[in-house]
Amino acid sequence: MLTLGLPMRLESSRAAAVEPCPGRWTHHIVVSAPEQLDRELFCWVEQAAEFSREK
Repeated sequence: MLTLGLPMRLESSRAAAVEPCPGRWTHHIVVSAPEQLDRELFCWVEQAAEFSREK
């Protein structure tokens, strides 16, 4: 399970999302196979790291 905080909701069936407060979305992504560690996932990780640095 990978959990990411982002300023927007991901429109992906891979991620379950909740908005615990305005402008802060928490996403839970199940990673169960190596092929799921793809460019899309790492892009989201980069976006979450950037969002974290800004807060």
